Amino acid sequence: MAHKTYIRHTDGDLAVLFLHGFLGSPEHFEPLVKEIPEGIGVYNLLLAGHGKTVRDFGKASMQQWKQQVEDVMKELEQRYRKVIIVGHSMGTFFAMEQAVKRPELVESLLLLQTPLKIFVKPISVINTLKSFFSLFGEDEVGRAYRNAHSVKLNFKLWEYITWIPRYSELFRASAEHRKTVTRVTVPCYIFQSKRDEMVSLKSLQFVPEQENFHIHVLEQSAHFIYDVQEMKSIQECFCKLIKQRL
Repeated sequence: MAHKTYIRHTDGDLAVLFLHGFLGSPEHFEPLVKEIPEGIGVYNLLLAGHGKTVRDFGKASMQQWKQQVEDVMKELEQRYRKVIIVGHSMGTFFAMEQAVKRPELVESLLLLQTPLKIFVKPISVINTLKSFFSLFGEDEVGRAYRNAHSVKLNFKLWEYITWIPRYSELFRASAEHRKTVTRVTVPCYIFQSKRDEMVSLKSLQFVPEQENFHIHVLEQSAHFIYDVQEMKSIQECFCKLIKQRL
C-alpha cells in the first residue's frame, strides 16, 4: 500500500473510505484495511501534497484536501448505497463534514485521535526529529514514525516556511470542527489515545452527549502507535460496523 491511494471497487452496496491525517499516509490504516471482506469497496485516499516533497506539501491546502474528499464522495455516491468513513487525526474533520452533509449516504464514522484540541508534547518533536535524521533503530516507535510521515523531508530549511499556512489552517480547523461534531447524527465511534503526543484528551469535552456517539479511551496507545490489544478493540469495532451493514 505504502504512500499512495489504494482503490478496490466492487459490485456491492457498501464501501469504506479512509482519510489520513496531517503529513500522514494511507499506510496508517493497514491494520483495518486487511479486515475488510472482498465484497466491500475500499478507497484509501492519499491527500494532495502527501507522499511527495516538502515543497509539494507546502503548495497543497486545506481547501484542496476538502475538495479532494468531496470529489471522492461524489464518486462513491454513484457507486454505492452506503459508505463507512474512517478518519485519523485531521482526516476526522473531513469525515465529520461528510457525515453532516450526506447523512443518508454515510453509514457510520470511526474516528481515531480527533484533534479538537491540539497539544504538542515535547516527545512528539523529539521523535519527529529522530525520524528526520534517521536516528531510530528498527524498533516499534521508529517504524511507526517512518510509516506515519509520507512527506519526503530534506535539509533545505527555507522550504519549510511554506508549511506555516498549512499549520495555521490545521489549528483553525481544530477550533471550527468543535461545532461540526455537534451536528453529526450518524453513529460515530471515537477512539482517543490517552498517551497521544499531539492531541489532547480534552478534545472529548467537545463531543456531545448523544446516543449516536460512542467514546473509547485507549490507555496505552499514542498518536501513531497502538497497543496490540487496543488495536484489536479498534478492529473488532470496525468489523462490527461492517457486519451490521451486510
